[in-house]
Amino acid sequence: MTAQLYASSPHAAPDEFYLPPASVPKQPGQLVRAEPLERGVPAAARAWRILYTTTDHIGEPTLSSGVVTVPAQGGTNLPVVSWANGTKGVQPRCALSLADNPYEDGPSRARTTMLDAGWAIVATDYPGLDTSGPHPYLVPQAEAAAILDATRAAGQLKQFTLSERTVFWGHSQGGHAALSAAAYAPDYAPEFTVLGTAAMAPASDLPLLAASVADTAAGKVISSYIATSWDELYPQLDILQGLQGSTTRSLERIGANCFSGSEVLSALAEASQLFEPIFPAAALDGPIGDRLMENSAPQQVPGPVFLAQGGGDSLVTPAMQRSWRDAACTQGTQIFYREYPGLEHMGLVGEESSLNDDLVSWTLNLDQGSSVEDNCRS
Repeated sequence: MTAQLYASSPHAAPDEFYLPPASVPKQPGQLVRAEPLERGVPAAARAWRILYTTTDHIGEPTLSSGVVTVPAQGGTNLPVVSWANGTKGVQPRCALSLADNPYEDGPSRARTTMLDAGWAIVATDYPGLDTSGPHPYLVPQAEAAAILDATRAAGQLKQFTLSERTVFWGHSQGGHAALSAAAYAPDYAPEFTVLGTAAMAPASDLPLLAASVADTAAGKVISSYIATSWDELYPQLDILQGLQGSTTRSLERIGANCFSGSEVLSALAEASQLFEPIFPAAALDGPIGDRLMENSAPQQVPGPVFLAQGGGDSLVTPAMQRSWRDAACTQGTQIFYREYPGLEHMGLVGEESSLNDDLVSWTLNLDQGSSVEDNCRS
């Protein structure tokens, strides 16, 4: 599944573009530098990679990078799709902007349609990917800030102007990030008019995710990324100290690989030889489980939410998504939930998936002020 889809997408090492300057603005959302991007850019579009200021998981200043894509003719008052990509790993070289094709992630057909319709696409790499780490993997505060500050920084480019109207799109880790951005936006970036949030197979319930995929190779890779990142972010958890020596060595080897190209094959192969879960049941009942719960996707999300789920997804399971959807509905979140029968985790955002058409229609309806369906009571 995922391994085959990404087996031909190597990443380069971060270059000087990603190095911090001697003086870095402390204010989040400031554009530090930008340069044109040529690799993989859709037809009839222009793109730049950007370096910008944002905040980390405790609100301290940090840097992140990303990609800005607009229609070739530029334009004024362009509405924005703030895109949050799925899991790429936790090492600096794993950033999407370093990939041979920085557009390999997400519903490409929907993205092209939105560009043709005169929208801009702003995609963050998240801190710690390209820039100095650690990468705050599945940490809502840092993910949300990275998304919002990327759009702020993109608005400082001179070749076009952006509208304050934005919609958040995200898949997998990015779905978690998109929901987080919507929840944090009213306080963190009140200048934006957030139209809605499309979360595609989001990693919504982290304790349930960790438990449900504990014995699968892909699940052990995801859990290894969580453990690698959070051992630095939350040293009080002593995550690595609670593991057996052989598990720690496997975790380190898995965490050193990106979730793309040949590296994902290496990570999955290593995980398949790991016969113990990264997070055993006992760990999920303690402080680690508490942190997983705290870092789950927020259930109170302002504005309409389009929650899309593959019916055949074995990584982010439909049962988990339905449970999260029910809980979020009880919190007053306006959700339109749709399952796509038979589609696996990556197939949901694939070229042939009808999600592409549904996503475009839903987004354009929001921008036109049309009502969108809410099936929370169904």
